[in-house]
Amino acid sequence: MREVTLCKATQLDQLQEFIDCKWRKNHILAKDKKILDFQHKSNGIYNFFISRNTQGDINGVLGFIPTSQFDNKLIDNSDYWLALWKSDEGAPAGTGFALLRQLEKCFTPKSIGIVGINSTVRKIYQTLGYNTGIMNHYYIANPTITKSLIGKNLLLLPKSSNYHFPESKLKEITLQDIKNLKTDYYPQKSIAYIKNRYVKHPYYKYMLYGVYNEDVLGSVIVARTVSVENNLSMRIIDIIGEVNKIHFIGNDLLNIMKKYNVEYVDCLNYGISSETFENWGFIKKSGDTIIPNYFEPYVCNNVELLFAYKTSMQDYVIFKGDGDQDRPNIL
Repeated sequence: MREVTLCKATQLDQLQEFIDCKWRKNHILAKDKKILDFQHKSNGIYNFFISRNTQGDINGVLGFIPTSQFDNKLIDNSDYWLALWKSDEGAPAGTGFALLRQLEKCFTPKSIGIVGINSTVRKIYQTLGYNTGIMNHYYIANPTITKSLIGKNLLLLPKSSNYHFPESKLKEITLQDIKNLKTDYYPQKSIAYIKNRYVKHPYYKYMLYGVYNEDVLGSVIVARTVSVENNLSMRIIDIIGEVNKIHFIGNDLLNIMKKYNVEYVDCLNYGISSETFENWGFIKKSGDTIIPNYFEPYVCNNVELLFAYKTSMQDYVIFKGDGDQDRPNIL
């Protein structure tokens, strides 16, 4: 017998204890209330379904982040990202599935996405009818840095004279520069989403770059720098707007890399074609090139970032900023 409910604020200590003991010792969500509140607290409850046994102890949890967490006006879109799914070894069979069914019953999501799963869980999602895959990894190397100390064996972008595409312009902007914004993919995001998800993040400092065609802003690129022993790279975490109208931006990205002395710019994505990224000026990671994904702590290895999603919507797109993949692991 089990009871599945949303986690009340009064149950936060029990939730954090379960994460610490049953998921991972000293996990940041078990130790840091600020990031937990930022990602999961909404209207006095936490966006976790919890399962309890007959003694009242938590024996399973399912965390989730709706896009409306960062913009209430997106609530009718009913788009959800799962964050942490765990049932205790001693829980009754089916506890984990009961948590997921409760989310589907309560919210009737139009889309559910998950980023950062392992191969075993991937098979479970496939059984449940989810689409699964591996995020594509793109990058542009800084040609003024002769040897990258963060990534390894990076290829240089061909000279821009080899490209015969229109160019978009990149400008570093603030939130006030964004007047209108339309997105041509799902899940949809908004100016308020950018403000509350990125600009107001409690720990990370994100930079915003406007993509302009003939002085009209069509998309916003969200990025942040990461450091390894005073060496920098820049990660594109999200691109919000009309991505199908972005043209070649390689030259402007090279200028940004030189300005901040970063070794490379990278971007993880699913849903936008490799040809489109190449037209923007990116190279798809392949061969013996190493672009790390773990920085807290830093691990100089390639890491496959697996995802799963279920939706009836077309043009579904995933970036690293979706779900809880771009959050601190160490404070």
